[in-house]
Amino acid sequence: MCIRDSYIPERLPEERPLALFWGGNRQYGMRKLYLEYLEATFDLDLSDLYLPKEYVRMMQASRIGLDIPGFGFDTVRYWEVPAHGAMLLAERRPIIIPNNFRDRESAVFYEDLADLEDKLRYYLSRPEECAAIAKAGREHLLRYHTGTERARQLLGWVYNTLGW
Repeated sequence: MCIRDSYIPERLPEERPLALFWGGNRQYGMRKLYLEYLEATFDLDLSDLYLPKEYVRMMQASRIGLDIPGFGFDTVRYWEVPAHGAMLLAERRPIIIPNNFRDRESAVFYEDLADLEDKLRYYLSRPEECAAIAKAGREHLLRYHTGTERARQLLGWVYNTLGW
């Protein structure tokens, strides 16, 4: 997967008044368990469902974007969070993603619920560190994971493999 070039905003808001963004369906994978635990532990309400424009606005107003895999390991949220300038906090993927984000440099990865809680607690108290990782994540995404860049990668692979 990648993110469509036209979906990536050119400019980002200077301020991010919200700490954490989650928007999505709870029913797949471990989402329900994780979200209910985080809501109870951090006194959060992560139950809101957003219309598309509100979804983007909320993501851009947040410092951290939470990604919990649901139905499959590659999610749109994994790519759109850094595209919209929030720090990606995601489960470490058991799949190979060429040029993937780097942990604690361009995204933050967690292994399980306890690790997610620890990392969320840590980064909620460090907005400057979140902002630096978010900026690096967006730059990394723009370099490797836009539709245009993925097309270049595919065409390069075809050329190198088949000599076309």
